Amino acid sequence: MRSTAKVALAASLVVSSMATQASIITEDLFTTNDGLLTLDTNTNLGWLDWTYTTNLSYETVLNRINDVNDSLYGFKYASVYDFQTLLSSFNASTHSSSSTFTGISPTNDPVPLFNSLGYTSFSTDYKSGLAITKTYRRSNTKKVIKYSYNRSDDKYQVLLDSSNGMFLDARKDYVGHALYIDMTPVNPPEQVVNNTGATDPSTAVTEVSEPSVFAMLFAGIALLFTRRKSESK
Repeated sequence: MRSTAKVALAASLVVSSMATQASIITEDLFTTNDGLLTLDTNTNLGWLDWTYTTNLSYETVLNRINDVNDSLYGFKYASVYDFQTLLSSFNASTHSSSSTFTGISPTNDPVPLFNSLGYTSFSTDYKSGLAITKTYRRSNTKKVIKYSYNRSDDKYQVLLDSSNGMFLDARKDYVGHALYIDMTPVNPPEQVVNNTGATDPSTAVTEVSEPSVFAMLFAGIALLFTRRKSESK
């Protein structure tokens, strides 16, 4: 992703976080109203909508996120632990195997999070989101995380190791990829110290102190006195 887009998203993250004090917010990524980015303001990580990368293999996506000319450049594969951290930010469960949410409550409601990340498979009474992680299940397969909702009993389920995993070259139209990008605001530039221990003068930032109130007052009096003196001549 272009650096300008990242800067814009970082600024949007700061403003939205200050305005809503929310842990999870949805932002646009490529176009207006695409809503493809889910920002966790606790970690400053922006998660890509899982539906955006369905029907792609792990190897394909890995190449894309490392290609400077690709729209996915800058994103990173999330681990199962990263997903658990995301759930924690939303006060959802982080059990190692599975967790079932019955009904909806204000403090433990995964629906907005899952709607934001996207459902990769759905039917009349059932919908689910599946995504490949960077965590190995076996030497040649990656773990797949999953959340699902069953309308018939109004239950939500989270699996941190769904099915048998995915081979590195496999792809399915109902499985996306767990990708995030670090949206932490960039720190202001600092002085660079060369290998001799001396500060590089070309990178030094000179700080100019603001004049004090008294200095400005005396300067004004001196200017007024000078003008009156010149007018009296």
